[in-house]
Amino acid sequence: SAPPADSDGRLKTISEAYDSIPLIEQTKLPRGGISMETKAIGRIQFGIPPETIKDSMRLGISVPQVYIVPAERFCREMGPALGVNLAEFEF
Repeated sequence: SAPPADSDGRLKTISEAYDSIPLIEQTKLPRGGISMETKAIGRIQFGIPPETIKDSMRLGISVPQVYIVPAERFCREMGPALGVNLAEFEF
């Protein structure tokens, strides 16, 4: 249900507007990246560390057709001593 509106039909507060936005369930992939199912375009994935297509297949979720590459494309907190490329397109 939508939050209450004032006489103009506008939402009373920004906080109420944010509260009215439905949350999207997120699946954190074992090797990094986050996969989400959207109503508009299907499954999307934020970040593309190596082997995450295999992670999706093993978890039984559809492999995304849309990927979001993060602004920081290299993460030194993950993987071996030198880090992990977060924009690793496998196919």
